Amino acid sequence: MGQTVTISVTLPVSKAERLLSYVQELESDDPASLDTTVVSPQDEPIQAILEIKDHTKLAYLLDDQLRKLVSFAIEHNGTFYNKNLAEELGIDTPLTSIYLGHLTRKLSKTGVNALNWYTKQRTANGTLLIVREDVLEMFREAVKK
Repeated sequence: MGQTVTISVTLPVSKAERLLSYVQELESDDPASLDTTVVSPQDEPIQAILEIKDHTKLAYLLDDQLRKLVSFAIEHNGTFYNKNLAEELGIDTPLTSIYLGHLTRKLSKTGVNALNWYTKQRTANGTLLIVREDVLEMFREAVKK
């Protein structure tokens, strides 16, 4: 067995649970999937800085509201009305753009082409949102348990 490192972090419960889940997944994966850089200034104790290659996993970038948005998109097979999304998120219809924008930034962090990850079609019933198929598949992967 190799050298062990104890890490102490202070996080909100929801983020701590996600971090713990990720660490547990690492136990079954190849240890080479984790890049470790050790910084050891002479006057200070050793600090381990871990860079997780899987920072590109969307699942670890989603907060509760974004996870709700992603699940809603999956449930509706990537096609839904903006007003229904607003209802699901418990917000006014114009405010969905805030969450869609946040999700766009999270998608960009994963390396996916986040430009036009969804399209809008104005209809008599309201604004229909259609999620690109590759992004919808990424959503499915992100919420898979």
